[in-house]
Amino acid sequence: MDTQIALITTPVGRRVIGWLAVFNRHNADRLRQYIVENYSADVLETISVDEWLEFYDELYASTEKLRVYQVAASDEHHTILLMQAQKDEAFTLHVVRVSAEYPHHLTEHTYQPIEVRISDDQ
Repeated sequence: MDTQIALITTPVGRRVIGWLAVFNRHNADRLRQYIVENYSADVLETISVDEWLEFYDELYASTEKLRVYQVAASDEHHTILLMQAQKDEAFTLHVVRVSAEYPHHLTEHTYQPIEVRISDDQ
């Protein structure tokens, strides 16, 4: 599935688009508002809004802006994305899941840096 179509046509994709728009602006107040409005109560009981803000601030410091490079897998409520950092073009793998019920609150967002090697000689 085309990356853009996979994102704009699914609840999880629309959450990713919204999060990226706020994250890439690096505005703590807007990000706080986004988290409060779009993250599930269960997620916020486990990880507080302030902890999410700290997590995203650290992510921004290491990446600056992010862009979706490829949608590795996706269905209506779960996606695995390869994202690329503006700062150093490094890749991170993001797993995002939203609830099946409207308004499709975010229930999971994890990421893992990926080390890319072109060959064993480098």
